[in-house]
Amino acid sequence: MKTYRTLIFCGLAASLCLISCEKAVEHGLDTSLPGPVNMTYDEVNSNDTDLSVYWDGTAAVSAGATSFTVELVKDLVGTDVNPPEQIILTDAPINDAAIFSALKKGQKFYVRGRANYTGARYSDWSWIMDGDMPGVVKIGTGIVDESVEVLQKPSATLNWASSRQLAINYSTTAFSDRSVDLNYDFKIELFKDEPLTDLQVALDLPAELHSRTFARMPDYFPGFVFSGLEPATDYWCRVTCYNEDKGNPASDIYKFTTLGDDTIRIGADASASPGDIILRENFDQLCWGGDMVSLCAGISRKDRSSQAGFSSPSGDRTGENAFSLTEVAGDFNYCRYNNEYGLFNSLGKAVRGSTSLADWGQMLEHSGAATGSLCVRPGMVKLGASSKLGILVTPELSSLKGTAAVKVTFKACNYNEEATNVFDTPTKAVYVLDETTINPSTSYLDQFYNNTEKQEIQFNMDEDDYEWHEYSITLTDVKPTSRIGIGGTRAVAASGQNRFYLDHFQIEVLSYDE
Repeated sequence: MKTYRTLIFCGLAASLCLISCEKAVEHGLDTSLPGPVNMTYDEVNSNDTDLSVYWDGTAAVSAGATSFTVELVKDLVGTDVNPPEQIILTDAPINDAAIFSALKKGQKFYVRGRANYTGARYSDWSWIMDGDMPGVVKIGTGIVDESVEVLQKPSATLNWASSRQLAINYSTTAFSDRSVDLNYDFKIELFKDEPLTDLQVALDLPAELHSRTFARMPDYFPGFVFSGLEPATDYWCRVTCYNEDKGNPASDIYKFTTLGDDTIRIGADASASPGDIILRENFDQLCWGGDMVSLCAGISRKDRSSQAGFSSPSGDRTGENAFSLTEVAGDFNYCRYNNEYGLFNSLGKAVRGSTSLADWGQMLEHSGAATGSLCVRPGMVKLGASSKLGILVTPELSSLKGTAAVKVTFKACNYNEEATNVFDTPTKAVYVLDETTINPSTSYLDQFYNNTEKQEIQFNMDEDDYEWHEYSITLTDVKPTSRIGIGGTRAVAASGQNRFYLDHFQIEVLSYDE
């Protein structure tokens, strides 16, 4: 291992300050105070994921130091701290070593430390040295003769794809430190050609969109759901860190592909045979709101409350390069991952063209009760609110030839209360509803929740996690005039806490009654 020397000029600076300062420093940097001496890379206790350092704190302790701060930084100015600062010692005795864990092999940092004193005073920084200059420590290797990038080139990854949406995460730390990335502004561009000449979307995404407080999801990075895209289409993505003081490096080019459009609507004629799928709805036309399951931001409308958005989209959104949702390009804001919007009270705003869900409806909780709650998320529906049921109802199954057994399959995700980190009631229900009509002005069924002319088949979302799971339920005595509902149930929970997310809903004909 190389030998390390404390910078001579640090000592000279401290001496000059003692001579020239007429007034003692009350808070902040005080160069008269001794800092850690001989900051050293600990080769023995470092490995491919851990970085260990030690120093001599004798002089600082004798001068009254109460703690040390040690940081990994990517520039000598110290503006790019990665990971966040680590405070060594909050109680006596004072330590003279620190270990940074969960790093990635190949990452490069400068290492600096200072001593902290009472009155919010602190010493100047001392650095791990390589000869007469601060040394670069490469994780898994040690001190190397290389420079450290001021900011890593951004990278992007696909969170999920649907036929009309791409949820994309992005990072400047190779997805190693979200606490850094969440503070940055980004620009993302989507093109329909690899030469990057056919621009479809170019949005500046402010750091305010990327705040994360959800306890169940500590490892998620900044993300955004791009909606209104074309099915089965290749898109090329480029990401730029938009912080002015970081040099704005651009990422490599990433190719992401939307899925094929496999929505199936119920036909008017009675022609469905066993094995046929008479309805499939993936909710891909839903675009407003944020994705709380994957913690991706999204877009909202300006006609919602002002708290739904931050700034209007900017960037290259003019002329032929306008944002792809051209019919609303001048009428939306950004929204965070936890913003959401009602479905049927804003149908046509939430659903582009409202072609897919126009014949669907919802159930009242019971006669005379407050209305239920169905909320839009991009590519999914959230059923229920904190004090209301949410029951989504299909059109009549007019494709059936007669009374049948059908299989309903769907994907669902538990709702987890962000403030308390507690899952909602696990028991939900699938309903078979007969002889109902939908009020065209409200989308509510004329048959209320407590009407006896219905089947209620309960199922349990018993996975204690925040992930998507597939469920399958067989229903009998289903008629061409029946509708299928799915949502919460008052038989289990008297009020509230019936929320969950729904996606990939499908009805398949199994057999007909003989």
